[in-house]
Amino acid sequence: MAGAAPWGAAVHAGPGERRGCAERPGPGEYPGSGEYPASGEFPGSAEPAEPARLVTIRDPAGRACGSGFVADDRGTVVTGHEAVEGLERVVLHAPDGERTWRTDAAEIIALPELGLALVPSDGLGMRPLPVSVRGTIPSGTYVRLPARGWRQARVLGAGAEAGYAAAGRRLLLPATVELAIGTDGRDALRLGGEACGGPVLDAETGAVLAVLGTALTAERRSGNFAVPLRAAAATAPGRTSSSASSATPAPAAPPPSPPWPPTAPGGPAPPRPSGCAAPTCGPTTPPWPTP
Repeated sequence: MAGAAPWGAAVHAGPGERRGCAERPGPGEYPGSGEYPASGEFPGSAEPAEPARLVTIRDPAGRACGSGFVADDRGTVVTGHEAVEGLERVVLHAPDGERTWRTDAAEIIALPELGLALVPSDGLGMRPLPVSVRGTIPSGTYVRLPARGWRQARVLGAGAEAGYAAAGRRLLLPATVELAIGTDGRDALRLGGEACGGPVLDAETGAVLAVLGTALTAERRSGNFAVPLRAAAATAPGRTSSSASSATPAPAAPPPSPPWPPTAPGGPAPPRPSGCAAPTCGPTTPPWPTP
């Protein structure tokens, strides 16, 4: 059954089969992968949080096309545009392998100019991941990302313009971050790999900073780029989702003043879960722009 998109009709790259989808294991099928610990393993990190559970994205034939994460209480799955481009339908799989959700292309909000896509679902029984309120990601920031298991990486720089080919066009994304990662991690970030669309987490807080884009390239460099969610939203003012009130707040103590304070229709903001002591997390409304 296809999920009902709360945002209305959306534009998609069109039907067809994406070449990057391959019959390879998804994020939960590699040793050490699946339910990725969100924090607590690196020096200076926060207390261990609940495991970061990811959604595997497959085509109707069962081939893995990428991964994503549930971002709000409506079940919106945020992923990279390359993970869904050209597919008539996507099948979302929960880490336990039991729950699935089918979504038609017409229901997907495709944002190729930002390298992102929003896929509606029933949430697959998964708790949304918090999204960081950081407006910028400083160079040297340590992050964690899913690439055949959990990998540590470091931000080399932010604000670089990376190119992306979608629907026969060459697009220039206005805001990306470049990551430094080991050889094994770089191999896992190859085009069409299961890492496509996976979240880049702050190593200290476990909050989502960016979304991996394995097809992004810049000056003959490729595979080590991600799209920061807050910066992506800033490049398209006025397109922030009107369904922001349904977003799950990121944990924080004490609460900072985020750029988008969550306000439920006719009532107060949703309750704030505990577990994040860093000031870079805060109440989260979707920072991703929508049509």
